[in-house]
Amino acid sequence: MIKKCINKLLKEFNFFKIRLLSGAKLENRVSIIGPETFHFGKNIRIGKYYKLHNFTEYEGKQYKASLYIGDDSYIGDFFTVNNADKIQIGKNALIASNVLLVT
Repeated sequence: MIKKCINKLLKEFNFFKIRLLSGAKLENRVSIIGPETFHFGKNIRIGKYYKLHNFTEYEGKQYKASLYIGDDSYIGDFFTVNNADKIQIGKNALIASNVLLVT
């Protein structure tokens, strides 16, 4: 139980560090998985109720998931990523609301 709480706190710390260093403007999220594999550029914004799921392990299998969002990108509300590979969103990208990316 304690180990699970510590792991959750470490993930939250990693996500906070990424947000702080990049200056990302992120609104209310639903959930995140694998924040240590996120790479945010400068001045990005993600709207409300997003899910960012980078799976590094699932049902005993190992994955090398990573999510990169380039500088000055805007992503709308209800954005969902279910990723077990590599997703790169370039600089100055504009993604509409209600988009699902799956690998």
